[in-house]
Amino acid sequence: MTAKQNTQTPTPPTADHKDDLIAVPKEQSKMMYMFILALMLFVLIIFTIGDAVRSALTGGGGSGDGGVVVTWIDPVTGEEHSIKERVFMERKQSMQILMEAGFWSPVNPEATRATVEDEDVLLYEVLDQLAANSGIVISDQEYINTLRGLGFTDEILRQFTRRFRMDGRTLKDIIKAGIRPYKMRVRLLGSGLAYSDPLAIEATWKENNPEYAFQYIELKREDYVEQARANALPEEELIAWLDEQSVGEQQRYQTEPKVRADVVWVSPGEAFDASLLMEKYPAPEGTDADARGSFYFNTARSTRFRYVEPKTDEGTDDAATDDAATDDAATDEAGADEPVDDPAPEEPQEPAKFYYDYEEVKEQAIAEAAIWDAMTAFLEDVRTRMQVPDSQVDWAAEASALGLEVTKMEQPVERSKIAEIEGWGGSGIANQLSFSQVDTFVPRVWVEEGGLVIARLLEKTDPERKPWEEIQEEVLTHWARGHAMEMAVDSLKGVLEFCAERGTDEEGEPLSDEEWTPEVSAEDLRKSAGAANFTLVERPLRTRMEWPGDDPNLATPADRFIRGQPDLFELEPGQVAYPRKDFTGNLAYLVRLNQTAEPDPKKKLKAQELLALRQSSQTDRVQSLIAAFFPKSDWFSTTFSIAWPQRENDDADPSEQEPEEPAGDSN
Repeated sequence: MTAKQNTQTPTPPTADHKDDLIAVPKEQSKMMYMFILALMLFVLIIFTIGDAVRSALTGGGGSGDGGVVVTWIDPVTGEEHSIKERVFMERKQSMQILMEAGFWSPVNPEATRATVEDEDVLLYEVLDQLAANSGIVISDQEYINTLRGLGFTDEILRQFTRRFRMDGRTLKDIIKAGIRPYKMRVRLLGSGLAYSDPLAIEATWKENNPEYAFQYIELKREDYVEQARANALPEEELIAWLDEQSVGEQQRYQTEPKVRADVVWVSPGEAFDASLLMEKYPAPEGTDADARGSFYFNTARSTRFRYVEPKTDEGTDDAATDDAATDDAATDEAGADEPVDDPAPEEPQEPAKFYYDYEEVKEQAIAEAAIWDAMTAFLEDVRTRMQVPDSQVDWAAEASALGLEVTKMEQPVERSKIAEIEGWGGSGIANQLSFSQVDTFVPRVWVEEGGLVIARLLEKTDPERKPWEEIQEEVLTHWARGHAMEMAVDSLKGVLEFCAERGTDEEGEPLSDEEWTPEVSAEDLRKSAGAANFTLVERPLRTRMEWPGDDPNLATPADRFIRGQPDLFELEPGQVAYPRKDFTGNLAYLVRLNQTAEPDPKKKLKAQELLALRQSSQTDRVQSLIAAFFPKSDWFSTTFSIAWPQRENDDADPSEQEPEEPAGDSN
């Protein structure tokens, strides 16, 4: 038997690494292994000596806190303070938490979102130092009270710890530390620095409420109407003037539109037999009579169901009155010497009643509703048949056969007269006929006080101007009243032109009325007014919005006119504004500003105005204080001697400076 052969693969000889500096594990790439080892050494160096390297590069002297970011000087103690980079960044992170929790708002007025800037950190540190110098210390109880006052609960605090991934103790330390500068900030804004200045309030009120003394001439239009009529236009020109007036003005002198119609109507009641109508046009099966009655009642309430006071027997009333008078006389004689008791209080009166309630007229409403529905069905039936071409429908005869009344108007009638026709007439049907087209029915069965109406318009005439003989006097009065006001204004212009010449503009053209505000002495204006038999009225000093005696009811038309003319308060003393009519068109004025003066706040400043001014002034001062406490403001930078060393170093980068030219010999 042959010997058993060895089938195992022989192991290759092991490599000898005794001469290598770094032994690489088996089955590893030497290059990759060296790269990983170098990367680990690099990370180790960065995290162990990185701070020292950065400090050396930035001039920090090897300190682990980094370089100084900002410095300031306490204006009270003169002590200099600084913040280094590490503290500055930690404070910035904690302030972001305070800002999101509502303990801090961005100091940058242009900030669009709640992000902590470098200036926020600076203001925080300055306020915290001021608070410490003032002896402000936040106790645990004040910390709890502050949170409760701002609406914080334990659940909200737990949400913050989860959100910022920190324990409750750390969050408490951050918030508690932030309460002190927050409290100092609130105290400053609520301090005397933000109080309203009484002298400033008085000055503002005086500036906004100067007093004005005016002199004016007032003319009435009515005083010139007869003079205008005496100078009336010829007839042809007066008619032409009327033609130029607005449509609304011309309607005053036109006739009413006239209409002619065929009318079918009925006055519901015991005298009307509705059997034929109801037989021809019965109510649909299943009709709710009560619902139809209620609907009809609401539709016709103002015409068919007006409340009427019940009448009493006159004889009974007279007898009762006589008995009452006799009883009163007997009572007076018997109790003449007896003390009189206080009269009993009057019982409250019920409100006036204008219409019946549905329940009071329910039976009548249901009965009339049935007739109304039947007449509506009749109208629709007639309309449908008349729309058939070449159809011959005598709807009036059909209506008469059903027991309805028929009225055929022979001549067109004015709308106002239709409203007065007894039986079927009324303002509603008159208006409907005026609005309808010829050869059409009014839209529906109309309900008037006298009954139910169907009408078909046959003819309509448009409004036309009345005969001139009828309207001549009225038109003349109309024209004269308008012309009278022009004459009044022209009279006032004459007074002014007597005192001063109308100047010219830059182009040599005469000044317009609005531009012409000449200076005229009070004496000259008074003389000119007297020559025209006018009176110059003196209006005492008042502010623009002041009423005589603080009572609008005491104001004259001139007071109201002057108050509503802003340009009068822009005049200089001695200037006269152009003459004009008031808003009613009944008065004309020429006004001169005599003088202006400061009002006396002790006499005219009201408590309500003072309160509003105080609030406004305090709001302005708070806003100014907030702006001043913005670290970029000139006041803050100067007061606290702010310096940003790193920013100054960046601004003074030597790479951006021009190299000095080497000195050379000048030959």
